[in-house]
Amino acid sequence: MKTQICSDEIMGTPKGLTSAEAFAAFETGLRWFEKQADCCPTQLLLLKRLRDLAVEKSVAAHHQIKIDSFIKKI
Repeated sequence: MKTQICSDEIMGTPKGLTSAEAFAAFETGLRWFEKQADCCPTQLLLLKRLRDLAVEKSVAAHHQIKIDSFIKKI
């Protein structure tokens, strides 16, 4: 059986939702919240910021690590 490693596990974050799954959840929540009659612009902005944070973490997990960071400097 082949084990799949997600980018969040490589970064050392605890198991749970991946950044991509968090982004999808925030997108769904945003679409729902925008349709509510009592949609508060401040709360909407906060949700968008959290969604953007999930994207930033996902992108950061895919950056290539330089070999210098693995070699112990003398």
